[in-house]
Amino acid sequence: MGRTASSRMENRVDFLMLTASLLLILGGLVMIYSASAVISESKFGDSAYFVKRQFLYLIPGVLLAWFFSRVEIKKLELLVWPALILSGLSLLAVLTPQAGVQINGARRWLKLGMVSFQPSEFAKLSLILFMAYYLAKKKEKIREFRKGLLPCLFIVAIFLKIILAEPDFGSAVIIGAVFFLMIYEGGARIKHLFFLFLLSLPFIYHYLQVGFRKQRMLAFLDPWKEQGGEGFQVVQSYLAFAGGGPFGTGLGASKQKLFYLPEPYTDFIYSVIGEELGLAGTLGVLLLFSILIYRGFQIALKTEDLFSFYLASGITFLIFIQVFVNICVVTGLFPTKGLPLPFISYGGSSLWVNLISIGLLMNLSRKKERRERSRPGRPAVKAEWAGSERWS
Repeated sequence: MGRTASSRMENRVDFLMLTASLLLILGGLVMIYSASAVISESKFGDSAYFVKRQFLYLIPGVLLAWFFSRVEIKKLELLVWPALILSGLSLLAVLTPQAGVQINGARRWLKLGMVSFQPSEFAKLSLILFMAYYLAKKKEKIREFRKGLLPCLFIVAIFLKIILAEPDFGSAVIIGAVFFLMIYEGGARIKHLFFLFLLSLPFIYHYLQVGFRKQRMLAFLDPWKEQGGEGFQVVQSYLAFAGGGPFGTGLGASKQKLFYLPEPYTDFIYSVIGEELGLAGTLGVLLLFSILIYRGFQIALKTEDLFSFYLASGITFLIFIQVFVNICVVTGLFPTKGLPLPFISYGGSSLWVNLISIGLLMNLSRKKERRERSRPGRPAVKAEWAGSERWS
């Protein structure tokens, strides 16, 4: 009897998170087909070319999500350094002509046989895993710059340097933002965070002054003036949202995807959603992401150990920042940068990492559920948090 009850607890899933994830993935498949059908037919003679590939990516992605939803969380601590080293070596391999695949002037893909993947996507997750482990071990020592913050900063900086060499400025920004949020959450002193922010400004300025990035900054300030160049994507995105109105032009009826909006099935797929499904569709997508993010933070707050707490919150930060940046880019609030919309945009590497992330969150949710049910009348113990004395 006890074993049966325990089995039911272990099999219990977070249905709200699962439902939101499934709706985003299925909606993504529909929108990838809608956004890419004409381009696919023109380039490959198959209107379903991209959606078929995304479905093939989805199958191993679901298996990965299932595996990480079942693995013992404590065992993940044993994978911290192997995952970090493997990610670093993969990033270095991308820069070599023998292994790296160059597309549009950037080396961001690693080809292994018939499979190509983007190591920077997996680096995001491996760094979150490392930081969760590091912050949990250091606890209040993270308030010390030399012994606490500096070693973590050194490792993250190495990864950022390699990623910027590809170049992949967007992924570097995402990793940098997650790093700041996690060390803030871990209890780093405000003056240390401010110092790191000031220290990063010259580097950010340097990278923004390089070639096309400078043009993108100018286009961001006045996209209509640069609509024949770097402002073209944003202007077409504006037109897509404007054409959608409250309820859209109808699924498959987008005009901007017809060779106006570059690669509408990847970075600017939210614009196609806005045109075909209107304001209602875009708000529906935001609602689903809000559910994921809300549940992620709820899971983090109810964990009983620091590693689980930082892991859940780091993953949730990653999803939130990627959604936030992508939507800000397509609506012209941020300069144009190639970043996918999680679960929805076409891309195998991004889909796998997002599914692994959801698997880990659901694992932590079930772990919390088991502990709450095994201790009737006793609330979950809050993790010891180093941020309580941040301002002292």
